[in-house]
Amino acid sequence: MKPLPFELPAVICPDGGASARQQENKDADEKNPDDHLCSLFAPSAPDARRGGVISHSVLPELPFAIRFSGFESVYRQKMKELAKEGATFFHIETPGSLLEARAALLAAKKSFSGPAAISFKVDDEGRSNFGSDAMALYVISEAMGAAAFGLCSDGPMDALSEVFARIAPYARIPLMVFGDGAAVLELLKKIPQAGLVLCKKDAGAEAASSLLREMKPPRFLDRDPELILAASGKEAFFVDATIDFLQEVECSSDFPEDILRAEIEGGGLKIPVRTEDDVDLLEQYQYMINQPVCFCSESPALLEAALIAYNGRAFLDGTCGIDGPYLKYLSDFYGLIIL
Repeated sequence: MKPLPFELPAVICPDGGASARQQENKDADEKNPDDHLCSLFAPSAPDARRGGVISHSVLPELPFAIRFSGFESVYRQKMKELAKEGATFFHIETPGSLLEARAALLAAKKSFSGPAAISFKVDDEGRSNFGSDAMALYVISEAMGAAAFGLCSDGPMDALSEVFARIAPYARIPLMVFGDGAAVLELLKKIPQAGLVLCKKDAGAEAASSLLREMKPPRFLDRDPELILAASGKEAFFVDATIDFLQEVECSSDFPEDILRAEIEGGGLKIPVRTEDDVDLLEQYQYMINQPVCFCSESPALLEAALIAYNGRAFLDGTCGIDGPYLKYLSDFYGLIIL
């Protein structure tokens, strides 16, 4: 995905009202009050003054068991509508699940030429309401091409600052904070990797401009080139490049028990993917996985299906025999790490 099409620091302000399309449609206005465009305040943004914000609350009523492709389709349609209204970048705001977040980022990458930032709501400990730690959310978002990563919380700003501080040393994309005033400026001083602020809905242009004058461009630390960031759907893992995945776990009727046994021994899980049933079992029992995962598959289609099903950032055994161009596609779109 492309980087943000404007210089940082920058402040984004919600327009505070419905989009032009919604104003023409009263029913849509009532159903989707938060589906809107936003205004950008940045030092230089000649072609990117407007962004589209899509939050979980504006999605249509979806089946309880909706799969990845369903979310991807919904987000593609939303992005298409907002792009017609002038959006040149997107903010995917507080998705309701990690599955939804990943589908939204993939939709942006496949169907929209501009970048997408993403944000999540977390508690004081930095965990989302669907159980993912903030560091894992960052790792997955960066790997899938997010242009910026944000966190918000109903708790105190000091607690959120501590969560950001865990992520900041490893950040390679701008961090985004929510709010305005002195509390946000204090947070920005502590987190130099933060260069993007999303103002409250009632903040005006004057407040945004005032905040922008106090902000500085984000500064990033060098990341150890031997350190690989992986993640399950719940936790992030800091993995040495020399890792060997010795615990092979077959997707069989004993899959749950084998996961538990492998967890005790540690060192990562190597999961062969040979059939569609293997993908189904992976999707069903991935909540039990608490260590790095390496897939092994000779089928490009099954490997991609496994990457869609797995709510984390996985490795691939490089001896699988799949063509290089396809592996590059899987790496670019799903964050696959190739050994």
